[in-house]
Amino acid sequence: MTDTQDELPQLMSHQSFREQAREVIRGMIVSGKMAPDALYSAPKIASDLNVSATPVREALLDLVQEGLLRPVRNRGFQVVIMTAKEHDDVFKIRLLLEVPSIREIAKSSPTANQMKGLYDLANAARQFAREGDLIAYLNADRRFHISLIELLGNKPLTELVASLRDRVRLLGLANSGARSHIVQSATEHFELLDRIAASDTESAAAIIERHLRRSRDVWGAGSGPA
Repeated sequence: MTDTQDELPQLMSHQSFREQAREVIRGMIVSGKMAPDALYSAPKIASDLNVSATPVREALLDLVQEGLLRPVRNRGFQVVIMTAKEHDDVFKIRLLLEVPSIREIAKSSPTANQMKGLYDLANAARQFAREGDLIAYLNADRRFHISLIELLGNKPLTELVASLRDRVRLLGLANSGARSHIVQSATEHFELLDRIAASDTESAAAIIERHLRRSRDVWGAGSGPA
């Protein structure tokens, strides 16, 4: 990770180093900054993050469990390679899960406090998108979508959606469309929240379906084996 060391944030004590390392490394994976054909070691990443190797190693093992990394015995870790077919299959599952979930969320009429929290997350994501900070945007975008699903109070569903969201990004974001895509996606978050706040179930469902389908066309576009 030598080439990207300057892009990594200094980890802070308000959150466990393991959790923060996991978030940073996940961002590097899904943004395509960690290459599938490269090996990454806990000591090297820990040095780049200026923390001890133990929380980084734990974070790497967490990401193995999430299906984003695979261990290479006595050598380190590699990013999992996902085929275009696997990528498409996961997106189809996401449509089956997230579209009806958003419809149900809009129907349930979230509280004012819940909506405020979601708008705050959307604002953070939009700010990172405008600044062109891809990794920060991806982490904020992940928190936004997971927080939405959490409104249903179904922990297994939330965990599954989180895992699938990460896996579809294993092919990486096409660099040519990265900036415009994240800005447009950040704007759509507000459209989605407005429809949820209005309890407009069908419009909310239509927005998330459009959001997902457009994302499918951008993530991994033109890359990865069939």
